[in-house]
Amino acid sequence: MAYNYYFLIYLCTRTHCTRDLGVLHSLRRRLKVAASGFNQIKKTQMDYFPSNKFKRKPKTDEASLQSRCYRWFKNTYPEQYGRLWMQYNNPRSMQTGVFLKAQGMVSGVSDLAFLRNDGRMVFIELKTEKGRQSEEQKWWQSVVEANQARYYLVRTLEEFQTIITNNIKN
Repeated sequence: MAYNYYFLIYLCTRTHCTRDLGVLHSLRRRLKVAASGFNQIKKTQMDYFPSNKFKRKPKTDEASLQSRCYRWFKNTYPEQYGRLWMQYNNPRSMQTGVFLKAQGMVSGVSDLAFLRNDGRMVFIELKTEKGRQSEEQKWWQSVVEANQARYYLVRTLEEFQTIITNNIKN
């Protein structure tokens, strides 16, 4: 079984299908192939593996930014736990989307919401450097601003830190 696994990894590295390589790594875990066996491959056996295929590229997508922002908030302000939360608005399937819309899910809602000390709400939309708001997100921003709540478009962790720090103090 292990031989087939390593042969498939070899094929994936030769054909540059790194997505399938990730699937194979999870398959290895599911098949409970001993991790120590993978780590004990001789150097001569690893010669045909390009070294850069196993290195992860740094993530710059919105999900990664959201994780970093939330982790920073949780570690910096542990006493404020529960006042910053994610708003789920990306269903995995059309069927789930229909079900969640019937329960009140709204398209375009910001990624994060923060409850200030004075009870006012702050809505935070996270985007990559080149990311743009959809029409639904622009509509949501207009709804928020029309009701005197704060809406921020954040592209970096530093922007998020400034916004949260200012809203906790005020």
